[in-house]
Amino acid sequence: MRKRDIAGKIRSTIRKSDKIDYMVSCFERRNEERFRLFAREQSTDTIVLEVPADCKRERKELVYYIRSGNPFSGFGAELRRTLDALFFADFYGFIPVVEYTHDYIYSERTKVNGVSNPYEYYFRQPAGVSVSQAGQSVHVFFREEHRELVRRLLHAPCTDSPYHLSEAYLRVLGKTAEKYLHLNAAQEEYMQRSFEEIELHQTRVIGVHYRGTDFQYGYKRHPKMLKLNDYYGAIDGLMDQSQEECRIFLATDEEKAIGLFKERYGDRVIYFPDAYRSENGEPVHFSKDSRRLHNYRLGMEILRDMTALSRCDYLVSGLSQVSFCARIFKYSHDSEYMDKVILNNGIN
Repeated sequence: MRKRDIAGKIRSTIRKSDKIDYMVSCFERRNEERFRLFAREQSTDTIVLEVPADCKRERKELVYYIRSGNPFSGFGAELRRTLDALFFADFYGFIPVVEYTHDYIYSERTKVNGVSNPYEYYFRQPAGVSVSQAGQSVHVFFREEHRELVRRLLHAPCTDSPYHLSEAYLRVLGKTAEKYLHLNAAQEEYMQRSFEEIELHQTRVIGVHYRGTDFQYGYKRHPKMLKLNDYYGAIDGLMDQSQEECRIFLATDEEKAIGLFKERYGDRVIYFPDAYRSENGEPVHFSKDSRRLHNYRLGMEILRDMTALSRCDYLVSGLSQVSFCARIFKYSHDSEYMDKVILNNGIN
């Protein structure tokens, strides 16, 4: 039998065992620098910077290019994942640059306010460096797995649900948001006008986030649906303990919830009347509508709800990404709620 045939037979036998094949591969590639760096990164938290040998770019900054846009994530979930990445960049002293792809639910086919990057529909670049400027840097990198390292950096327990978040984690992301998350001029003007129209700051306000629609379907790893009576009991308790008359700011994705809250609390309920809400129980973030720039406006309305909730004196909510972001925004103002009730009926 020829040597080539013998070698082929040995190799074929080795490949039948994953463990033996892995050990042989490690031995064979022991002198490859890229492989050694890759192997170290898998067993530690070593960061690998890949720079082409013939790179002619001139900017020497370490740019952390956060590319995001999950087609199944709502606005709050995607924003919190972005904050995770911004925390990571800040922790290691990198310059963050954010770009959302057009897989992002809230992206449009045309430019919005003169920009095509969906992140910039709403926010300024966190470090003042544009995506095009980042492309001129020598060291540009980002790994999706880094978001998973954030909880380890924060010494927070890792769980299998994105709804098990500690107050300490939200507080740290509040500091990250204070440093890096800034509305653009169009959004600042929109927020200010909207808050004045509903007279948000005239009295003490209990912020309420009622998440309905597809929560009723019982998605795996998502919170179980709460009943309106759970909210009523919490709101009544806060009203009883407050020494001042309170109004209720209601943020919800269901149109029918507006009517039910008004039946119980009357004119004390305030909300944004122009927001798009579901009338058939289907989730808002997957909705289609003929209004101009519907996707962008959905994101703008959710961001407005988050911001309004963060400016209330009290908070009543279930476990939701919108309420998590509201609490993060509250901490970003170096402020805390006078009291809050987080309703939890468990995770599916």
